[in-house]
Amino acid sequence: MGKIDGTWKIVTLNLSQRFHQPLMAEAERWIWFAGAGGFVLGVLAAGLFVFLRRR
Repeated sequence: MGKIDGTWKIVTLNLSQRFHQPLMAEAERWIWFAGAGGFVLGVLAAGLFVFLRRR
């Protein structure tokens, strides 16, 4: 915290100690699921596009 222009403001914020390893592991797991799901949806959308263009 620091006083800037007469008001107290947050100057720096370090969250690395607040997040415990299980929370970060769970977040990383969901990121992998989201990435895999996005990839599958992208492949399906591209396949549908190619199928409709060839008809």
